[in-house]
Amino acid sequence: MKHLFALLLASVLFLSTLIACAPEANQSQLTTPEATTVEETTPETVTTTPKEVTETTEVVTPPEETTPEESTTLEETTALETEEVKPLGKDASTIVSTLNATMTFSSTFGCEEAVLKDMSDKTEVVSAFLAEGFTPMAVDMVEGAKFETVLLTNLFETVTIYWMPKEKELRILWEAYNADAISLLSQNKTTAFDNLIMAQIGVERIDEDEDPDVGMSYVFKLSNGRAIVIDGGWNNAPNAENLFKTLEKLDIYKNYDGKYVIEAWIFSHGHSDHNGIVYAFGDAYADRVDVTYFMYQIPVNSQISATGAGVAGEVDFHKTVKETFPNATYINPHVGLKYYIGNATIEVLFTPDVYWSPETPLSYYNNTSLIFNVTGGGTGFLCMGDAGEISATKSWSLFSPISYKSGILQLTHHGMATGAGGSGKWEVIEKIYNAADVVNAVLPLGVRIGDSLDGGNGRWSVLFANANAKYHVSYITNNDDAPTSTGYVNQKLFNRFIADVENGTTLAAEFGYPGLVSLFGYNGINILNNGKGLISYISCSDKTEMVTVFSLAYADITVVENDVLDDWFSYESDYQEWFY
Repeated sequence: MKHLFALLLASVLFLSTLIACAPEANQSQLTTPEATTVEETTPETVTTTPKEVTETTEVVTPPEETTPEESTTLEETTALETEEVKPLGKDASTIVSTLNATMTFSSTFGCEEAVLKDMSDKTEVVSAFLAEGFTPMAVDMVEGAKFETVLLTNLFETVTIYWMPKEKELRILWEAYNADAISLLSQNKTTAFDNLIMAQIGVERIDEDEDPDVGMSYVFKLSNGRAIVIDGGWNNAPNAENLFKTLEKLDIYKNYDGKYVIEAWIFSHGHSDHNGIVYAFGDAYADRVDVTYFMYQIPVNSQISATGAGVAGEVDFHKTVKETFPNATYINPHVGLKYYIGNATIEVLFTPDVYWSPETPLSYYNNTSLIFNVTGGGTGFLCMGDAGEISATKSWSLFSPISYKSGILQLTHHGMATGAGGSGKWEVIEKIYNAADVVNAVLPLGVRIGDSLDGGNGRWSVLFANANAKYHVSYITNNDDAPTSTGYVNQKLFNRFIADVENGTTLAAEFGYPGLVSLFGYNGINILNNGKGLISYISCSDKTEMVTVFSLAYADITVVENDVLDDWFSYESDYQEWFY
């Protein structure tokens, strides 16, 4: 028995010695799956929206970054997040320097751009990036695109390549890797489902420096209750209040902090009647509203856009956005791509980075406007901003007519002429209008519509010329708003317009528009023909702002509300019934 006990004791001591002397266990075998998740291994910016980023990064992460051999231990993962993170190869700027670009310049905020001409194909350029560790991303292009947008990333930089075979031109843009921007390029579980509510709200002015002709503000309610805002109008307190009250009225979703959530705030361009609201809105409501994404593309140097708001104003705007809503992510949109925001899809049909350069600057600032389609509920809203003939022509060269098909058309530039100095061409813009093939249109428009049919800012021409399309024209008027002073509509012409509304006659034959169908307008209130009309929203000299609310559902457009803005705010309405 003693021998048996001694043998057992010896065995225990021997096993203890083996354990004490054994090398440290392989940490990779002990690490749980959570230790190698995207949140722990990707750069700091990835953590903003972990769920979406996790789903997207699996597509774009280079194989070298995700193999078990290279991401095995918790200690190694921590090191990768700090000082030891290095690109796999040369950075984009170094690669571009070897490609004999015609020109290289700063494009928009944090983004550099290069132009290569006389290119027979894109293979050499794409291969140059692939050789240095960049990985191509699978992205959804807008239907009908006649060019290619190629995205590559190495998790440190994102490279966007525009390949335009017809022009034999290739453009390269590179910027810091933005996981949030990448996540919006992937469809989500609500994509293409459910309906959208869209409200066009009146833009208020409080002094003579704020032109009553202009301003633009649209709010979409997504099926998840969050909002998309387009532009917003002037920088003044009443205008900011109207936008905030619209969020309340539409019962926009509040987060756990009790703040209304604007999922995306899109600015068409940098003119203050479109983006000035950020200042007043931020001052009054930044502590009551959260913005997840800002999306805009405005120039950062005068070489690429010689006129307009000015570089100082654009830099100040960008700085204000970042400081006022520090948790928001800036998205630099690119033409041809689809961005999935809730159940809405933003289909980008023009961004100025596909045109501008020091050699071909946009000398007319309105041509920096984005052109895009907001689709949902089986239909859409084609936003033109203030786009002019140059941007329209470039967009038309890149897309087929089917790309512009929509349900609601926003007439560009408040119905004014689209060229510098009041003169402009409408040949290609009209092609886009016809391609949109809508029965509903909206016209951000005040009361000053030009001194004559073809003079002034040309708005009468636009109203008459487009009345024979597949939609009718509704113009907000008031009998008292017909001063004879320079800049306002001529009293005689105004009276004839009122007569046309009252007795159903037409001015078309007299003014050379025999195809005119009808004009509608009455005492500051939009009059719609069976729910189909072209809507404007500032009625008259008393600045009565209007609101029109649309439902986008089952590939159809329904006018839910059409009222004076203040009256709309004062009564209860429930739009939940419009979501099926």
